[in-house]
Amino acid sequence: MTKEDIERFMKHLAILLVALLSTLNISATWANVGGKNIQTVTTDSLRTADLLFVLNPKGNAITEVTEGVDHMPIDHVGIVFRSADGLFVMEATAAQGVTFTLLSSFIKRNHQPNLISSVVVGRPRKDVDLKRLMDKWECYRGLPYDSLYMPDDQAMYCSELVQKMLYDNNGKPIYGTIPMSFHNEHGKITRYWWNFYHRRGLEVPEGKPGTNPGQISRDANTVILGLLITNIKKTQSPVQ
Repeated sequence: MTKEDIERFMKHLAILLVALLSTLNISATWANVGGKNIQTVTTDSLRTADLLFVLNPKGNAITEVTEGVDHMPIDHVGIVFRSADGLFVMEATAAQGVTFTLLSSFIKRNHQPNLISSVVVGRPRKDVDLKRLMDKWECYRGLPYDSLYMPDDQAMYCSELVQKMLYDNNGKPIYGTIPMSFHNEHGKITRYWWNFYHRRGLEVPEGKPGTNPGQISRDANTVILGLLITNIKKTQSPVQ
């Protein structure tokens, strides 16, 4: 992504955030980025079940075949967990599988030097059943990462974890699945994904039910709050 692309992305994000935050009571500030005022959200505003979308301006195999809200290059998502011990993220990563991560560690791991923040905060539009959320967490934590993006529960990828953990108070999942996309803007499966599955003797699961972080960011049930600006104090390890 060029400097011009990043500036265009920031401009689009500012317009989107102003429109959305005008209807919400969110503790927010403004940051000047490249001469533009961008809406930001502090960690004080975060609550359990908020979503953290990670930006990757350089792009990768995921952003090549998926699209985030307002064309943002989003390649990862996690769920906020706020406790008396501090702020944590429930996420599925290639390195650790389904795990609790300190928010400060999450932000540091995903830092992008050319962005004031590499994390965009979203919030489910519907109230989340927090008891079910934690019950699901007990079922899924410790599972390995699903690098093959399969729909079963033997392993889990990041957006799959979000889709399977967030339910409303009527017992319905807040986010549904969509046909998975491994193709580029021309409708052709990219060389990366073709090679990835071919080496494993598998067909590319194009069109199979699944999710991706960008899709969840664009979902009608997600309200985008702003860029996350940190004001984090050191915390203890998460409660097990």
